[in-house]
Order: sequence, then C-alpha cells, then structure tokens
Amino acid sequence: MGAITLFDKSFIEMLNIDEAAIFDCLYSSVICPIFYTEVLADLSKEPPGQRSAERIVGDVAKKTPIMHATPNVLHTTICMEELAGNTVEMHHVPVRSGGKPVRRPDGTVGVIYDQAPEARAFDRWQRGQFREIERDFAFGWRKKLLEADGELAAKLTRQILAITQEPKNLTEALAIARQVLQGEGQRFLLLKTAYLLLGLDPRHFHRVQARWVMAGRPPLAER
Repeated sequence: MGAITLFDKSFIEMLNIDEAAIFDCLYSSVICPIFYTEVLADLSKEPPGQRSAERIVGDVAKKTPIMHATPNVLHTTICMEELAGNTVEMHHVPVRSGGKPVRRPDGTVGVIYDQAPEARAFDRWQRGQFREIERDFAFGWRKKLLEADGELAAKLTRQILAITQEPKNLTEALAIARQVLQGEGQRFLLLKTAYLLLGLDPRHFHRVQARWVMAGRPPLAER
C-alpha cells in the first residue's frame, strides 16, 4: 500500500474505471463520511444527461476505492467523544469505529473491524440497489444545504462572541480563532456556540455542560 490519500467526489468522477482501479492499488485511501453523503445526494438530483440518478450513483460507487480504503468516522462523533472526556488520539491514520478486541492464539490482543455500514451501502449501490430511506435522506440533505446560510451563521457568531477583528487571510483568521478559544469571560458562550456550529445533537448538550462545570469551566481548547 502506498501513501495515504483523501479525495472528493469530483476526483472519482474524473477517473475512468481503469484509472480508478490503478488508484486503488497504488494508494491507501481515507474516505471522509461527507463523501458518502455527497454521492447519495445525487439520488435527489435531476440528471442533466441521459443517465438516471441511480446510474450516476452506481458509476461513482464502482470507481470508489475498496481494496485499501478505510472510512473515517464522522467529525461529530470525534467531537462528542472529546467533549465527553474520551481523548481521540490523532496519529495520521484513519479513526475507525466498531472495533472488537480479540485475543490471538499467542496471547496478544488485536482488533477486528466489521465492514462499515457505508461500505455495505456502496456494495448495494454498485448493483443499482437503493433503499427508500436512502432516497429520503438524500432529499433531506440537499434541502438543508440549499437552506443553509453560512454568511448569516458567521455574522451571528461574530456578534455572540464579540469578534471585531477583520482577518485579511487564513493566517490571521486562525490567529483570531485561537485568541477566541483562549479568551476569558465568555467561556460558556464559546462552548455553546461551538457545539451548535459543529452540528452536534442539542439533546446531549446538558451532559457536556455538566462535565464542563465539574471540570472547573476550563477553556474549550482544554476540553
């Protein structure tokens, strides 16, 4: 296996079936969860050409790496684990879920991973099999994207957190973000705002807040 790569849907669409097979052989791919969602969302589109939406999704699924590919868990899952006090170590490798510890005959312990639900879905999509729940999800996800207002969210965040600086580039934007994270006097607002912006389940915020209070209300960067 070669270098670890991360790709998006447009890259896979650009490849022909032979190029996709070579790519799968030469590289170890990390599949971001949003990739599955983007592919699935095509089911709710009106195809521009002769191919049906099912055919478009099936073609992308057939070219998606499977031999050396690992689905990464959703970012919200990692965030919730961290906020719950369970540190997720980052070692430049995919973060997987569903592992089961097993003991080898020599006494050492290993971990076995079942096929991810997304990978099983891709197997079906390659055969042109789509479930109604997937079509409903595709429609709902595209509807949310069309309704999302990033500019308004940014404006409200600046108002809530009293951010007055105007960054001129990404470096300055990062510096402002770090300054806000370490800021004093608005730690609860920062925690709640970050929680909502990350798209985490509002039903679990009270548990995160309770742990934060017990920990002495530390800055968000300290979890």
